[in-house]
Amino acid sequence: MANRSDKYPNLKKAWDAYGHQIKWDQLFEIKFYGYYAALSWKEPDGSVNYADMASGDGKTWEMQNDSHDSMSVATWKRGKRPAECDWMNFPGEAA
Repeated sequence: MANRSDKYPNLKKAWDAYGHQIKWDQLFEIKFYGYYAALSWKEPDGSVNYADMASGDGKTWEMQNDSHDSMSVATWKRGKRPAECDWMNFPGEAA
């Protein structure tokens, strides 16, 4: 992932302040849905994992979950956030 610290400085600041074991520069992709962000990284086996953060104003971000079950890159790419929800759904998961 291109380093997006200049585009999302408040998100990066919150990620760094949380102290996640995955560093900002190791992130694979970020999916934004309003004030919800799903930040993914690749595991050593090539699977993808992600953490999700939320904000009430786009300036102050808080960690919701710092990891989930790993999945394939294809499954990650198909993930969607249901309207009015602050989580992701992936193919094969119950809503």
